[in-house]
Amino acid sequence: MVTSYRPICLLSTWGKILNKVITKRLQFELEVNGKLDDCQHGFRRGKSTLSALQVFTDFIKSAKDEKLITLAITFDISNAFNSIRWKDIMICLREDNISEYLFKIIASFVSDRKIVDHDFDISFFYDRGVPQGSSLGPVLWLLIAERLIRTLAPVQEVKLIMFDDDILLLSRGSASYLFTEKLRHSLSIIEKWAQRYALSINMDKTNFIMFPFGKTPTHIPRLKIFGKTIRYSRTIKYLGLYFDEKLTWQHHLSLIKDKTQNLQVKLNLKLNQIQRIPLSTIVKNYRTVSTEALNILSGCPPLDILAKAKKEKFGLIFRNEALMVQDLTLYREDFDLGNSDLAPPWEACVIPWTMDMDPGIEEYKIFTDGSKWNEQVGSGAICYDSNGQEEWSFSLRLSNNASVFIAEAIAILESIKRILHINRICYIFTDSRSVLMALASYCDQTSIIEEIKLILKDKRNIVLCWVKAHVGISGNEIADSLAKEATRRETIDINIKFKG
Repeated sequence: MVTSYRPICLLSTWGKILNKVITKRLQFELEVNGKLDDCQHGFRRGKSTLSALQVFTDFIKSAKDEKLITLAITFDISNAFNSIRWKDIMICLREDNISEYLFKIIASFVSDRKIVDHDFDISFFYDRGVPQGSSLGPVLWLLIAERLIRTLAPVQEVKLIMFDDDILLLSRGSASYLFTEKLRHSLSIIEKWAQRYALSINMDKTNFIMFPFGKTPTHIPRLKIFGKTIRYSRTIKYLGLYFDEKLTWQHHLSLIKDKTQNLQVKLNLKLNQIQRIPLSTIVKNYRTVSTEALNILSGCPPLDILAKAKKEKFGLIFRNEALMVQDLTLYREDFDLGNSDLAPPWEACVIPWTMDMDPGIEEYKIFTDGSKWNEQVGSGAICYDSNGQEEWSFSLRLSNNASVFIAEAIAILESIKRILHINRICYIFTDSRSVLMALASYCDQTSIIEEIKLILKDKRNIVLCWVKAHVGISGNEIADSLAKEATRRETIDINIKFKG
């Protein structure tokens, strides 16, 4: 007998585009109106599995510092996405005061769906389950999850962490026997929430663990939900990571090792062995070649270095921790992390460009370029009036951390700033197609690209043009020489933030 079904979403191209537009707008309204709590880390800008795991480990470590025991319960919702009733989604949308047009579109999107079996000539309508494969589905689930978050918010004894339908309940106490009574009310709230929204908790995958500050507790609390005892485990899996009582990560690393080559070595050696086999396949080397040589030949950095880089980047962005690079101490504000302000999705813009414009056109025109030489970076531009006479030019030295891409973008940005007062048609020629493509993209970009977009959004008289490099076009060659000239200067004109 079939115990579950999974509604899938097969849409045309235009249907998928509409689905994405509605998803973006719903996310925007929920975020701007504060309808999503910070403890929800799934399908949200600036949050991820890493941020959820960081909150989890920080909670454990702070409890240890206070000589308290941490208890963590992971709940598994059976077929969460397939079990949501559409009427509950509509009620949640109403409660959160979602715009009427969005409400009607979403209501239409989930209504009048039916299951069809042509072999047995059976068809019937169904009223639950967010469509799989739809970008809107996970966001609709967040509405249901948010009801649990809001109900548990006033409870001081617990902390909730959610990543989509992965639920983690945390509590701390001075003794393990206290948790039986301390968590009774919170478990009752979760039980009522599941009943209210017709959700089922899989007890086989729901368990709890304790993280002691000293010795392993001898008393195991009796925790129950739906009249069934929650199983105690000495390791739990949350968001792909296995946590053990002492936070040694040995169990997690051992499982990774077993999946690759069942080697029993120390952490760095394990990482080397995990990486060695695929690298050998790429390079097709002799067995005697060292792992370090394989990293160099294949161009793949060692896993331990990549892991350290990921950790330091996360600490920099999300925890504002200082980053040491040789003799430099860098902070979050030293990095270009793009525009962090949440903007309405319908205000996103792209800047068109052309590759068909004749660079010899007798109009007001500017040629820009960027260059990097001996680890020094420069930008240059030259402007001509409609008679072909030079009006102005500049040569700017950028800080050494800038890329050629940034140098090209700075040349365009500085040129635009110099012609904002002009209302006639102005042509800007650049040989950097990558910058032009970034300007023509809806995706989040560096702050420099976003600044250019913001200016050109309302300046329709400025036309961006691509020109082929190093083919003897006078303006392009002069701009190139101005950029190279800047690289030879010691004085830095513009300090560029590091790439985030």
